[in-house]
Amino acid sequence: MCRNIVQLYLIKAAKWFMLAMPVIMLFYESAHLDVQQVFILKAVYSVMVVLCEIPSGYLSDVWGRKNALVLGTVFGAMGYGCYATSSGFWFFLIAEILLGIGQSCISGSDSALLYDTLKDEQRTSDYLLVEGRITSWGNLLEAVAGVLAGLLATYSIRYPMIGQAFVSLIGIPAALMLREPSSSSEHRIASFGEVVQVVKSSFVEHIALRNALLFSSIIGTATLTMAWLLQLLFKEMSIPVSQYGVLWTGLNLLVAWGSIRAFYIEKRIQSRWLSVIILIGVVGGYLAVGLVSGYWVFTFVIIFYLTRGVATPTLKNMVNQRTTSSIRATVLSIRNFLIRILFAVIGPILGGVTDRLGLHVSMVLMAIIVFILGSVVLMMENQRRKRDEI
Repeated sequence: MCRNIVQLYLIKAAKWFMLAMPVIMLFYESAHLDVQQVFILKAVYSVMVVLCEIPSGYLSDVWGRKNALVLGTVFGAMGYGCYATSSGFWFFLIAEILLGIGQSCISGSDSALLYDTLKDEQRTSDYLLVEGRITSWGNLLEAVAGVLAGLLATYSIRYPMIGQAFVSLIGIPAALMLREPSSSSEHRIASFGEVVQVVKSSFVEHIALRNALLFSSIIGTATLTMAWLLQLLFKEMSIPVSQYGVLWTGLNLLVAWGSIRAFYIEKRIQSRWLSVIILIGVVGGYLAVGLVSGYWVFTFVIIFYLTRGVATPTLKNMVNQRTTSSIRATVLSIRNFLIRILFAVIGPILGGVTDRLGLHVSMVLMAIIVFILGSVVLMMENQRRKRDEI
């Protein structure tokens, strides 16, 4: 079963060797899209994930983690293939729809398969360590891809997208070689009505799980949004295109280091305080980027990306600890569902604010939104803990 971990590394490579991402805003600009159109595309992607996320999690629980991952890698390859061979808003829209379906099939299923693989080996206590390493691996690959993307873009802005299409093909054979963990076949969900019950239980009956899902989704939305806005910051600071990849590499190395250290940090800091630190790091990052000018801003960007590295595996582990194998993929899909629906709402608003009022205003606005939402959830979790202690 440990072979599964190797294949998950390869699937992560197919997803995170992101040749396109470091220069994607320039790619869209070359196709004559404005910032609001870009965020509309990403909102459509998020809507597709929203529509498919929970059904795909159900599919993973019933049909198998492996089959869901195979389907996801195929759709992902089709989406990037569409980007590599077409141009214009409407073709890009089709690509985002394909990518949204693919992402929804992979997200949740990969973490669920990893957790249940470790459960078969009686190593669930190692989940955060292994998840952190896989996340770190993905960020290391994204860092390497950043350098290559910058070099490719100096020859043609389309070359990184073509390379991305070929990289995405790696995930298909890796998914086909996976083996289904025995624990994931126990107590399988038998009807869609039970999926509705899982959603109801996650938000109404299981308060601890609900709070973990909400907080994880808020932080996930914040880190996802920063990845898009940061390229606009590079452009505003007149940083050469050839340096985008170098900066992207450095930031992803920070995320990789944070992901590796997450296991050890959680051992030393109680989860309630770690959540507060994560919120402060994310909100502070947005606020500083919005208010600080010049190259000093990178000090706060560094803090933000270190926080992101710690947050990703830590918050996934928090959710995994509060659910069971039979519904794990569905619950993790609910988390990703919430991230995408939040981004679908917030993204176009920030795009419009950026076009009309500037990037710095949208950064401050995002800081306020994340602070309010995150603080409310942490207060609800604190009240729950107090009730449980009585």
